[in-house]
Amino acid sequence: MKFFGLLVIASVLLTGCKKSDPLPASLKLEQDTIQVDTLYIEDSPRQFDVEFKNAGDQDLRIFDVFSSCDCVKADEYPTSVIKGNNSGNIKFTINVSNYTPCEFCQTVFISTNTFDSPVPLTFKGVVRKK
Repeated sequence: MKFFGLLVIASVLLTGCKKSDPLPASLKLEQDTIQVDTLYIEDSPRQFDVEFKNAGDQDLRIFDVFSSCDCVKADEYPTSVIKGNNSGNIKFTINVSNYTPCEFCQTVFISTNTFDSPVPLTFKGVVRKK
């Protein structure tokens, strides 16, 4: 009986030392809503850089960045693998030259190999004339 008890304790201790599984890739944005403040029609287009991090251990892949509006476009995003715990950058252009003064709110979606894909990113501001 003593031997059985020691065997149970040893198995619990040994399984507790098992290396944990790597965390899946996870795209984490610094902000999920970017306040662009005032967008002047005459100064359009404007560019914005958005940083992100792969908060997982496994490789992150960005397949596409898309929007329902032509006014926000991803000019550049990483097409190669982003290793775990590394950061990257997406360059966006916002063009409101065809807008009339209004509140501006557009969401883009970042398609990745993560469980929560596509990841939304919203740009908010006000469109005005100078």
